[in-house]
Amino acid sequence: MRRLLVTSLLAATVADAQPSPGPTVLPRPARVDVRMAQPPFVLTDPVRIVLRDSTPEWAAAGEMLAGILRERTGYHVTVQNNFTALPRAATIVLQRVATENPEGYTLEVHEARVTISASTAQGARWGAQTLRQLLPTSLRIPPQRIVDAPRFAWRGTMLDAARHFLPVADVKRHLDLMARYKLNVLHWHLTDDQGWRIEITRFPELTRVGAWRREADGSRYGGFYTQAEIREVVAYAAARGITVVPEIELPGHSVAAIASYPALGCTGATVEVPRTWGVFAEILCAGSPVPFEFLTGVLDE
Repeated sequence: MRRLLVTSLLAATVADAQPSPGPTVLPRPARVDVRMAQPPFVLTDPVRIVLRDSTPEWAAAGEMLAGILRERTGYHVTVQNNFTALPRAATIVLQRVATENPEGYTLEVHEARVTISASTAQGARWGAQTLRQLLPTSLRIPPQRIVDAPRFAWRGTMLDAARHFLPVADVKRHLDLMARYKLNVLHWHLTDDQGWRIEITRFPELTRVGAWRREADGSRYGGFYTQAEIREVVAYAAARGITVVPEIELPGHSVAAIASYPALGCTGATVEVPRTWGVFAEILCAGSPVPFEFLTGVLDE
């Protein structure tokens, strides 16, 4: 079973958040004002996303929203810096305004357009994710005003790829789901007793030996991420407002590393990458300079 620890979960909103009537959005916004008596905004084809800030960060937020809408509807969606003529286009505006919380945003839905206001592109991303949740099958959104900001700065999940390897496509799917619910830190568990998952070019045995274990049925299990794949995942996460924090275990939980380089241990004995969980006696030897040289090389890369 894959282990997934979720911290600071979906109810993380501003401290004074109160229950509000209105659409189901997770995490629940701090404030929602629905104006049902007014005509709805209808998302029609084509769609234009207008950026009131032309910096690369805001352009990336606009492209992220465009991708969401294309996938959701199949519509023609353009991102532009002004209201260029586009007949009968459904209009969504992303604009910079001052907010107390850098991740806060205001989303306003009117019959003529949707406006997402934030002080940073990060806030605009979260507003876009709220818009994504508001879109029903009919693509008609009641006029409303949503004001939201996170209560906690670190809203993360821990993905344990050390014990159970996940292909890059699965990691990206995990990041997509994190972004949808405004989680912003991926704690990526890359090394443990049961496997070493990150390529370190100066220590090739880590992935030749340490990334693989022999299961009880005799099958070979494992895998690792190349440095190019790590960079790909980090960039993919950043485009969705997510920071990747790697975990490199030490001095314990290091049997996979010791199996690759026995001199890292205190006895120099040859060991195998374990297929069971628990506490193991083999640890990086603090009385030897070898583990310190090893860890310096790993962290440098």
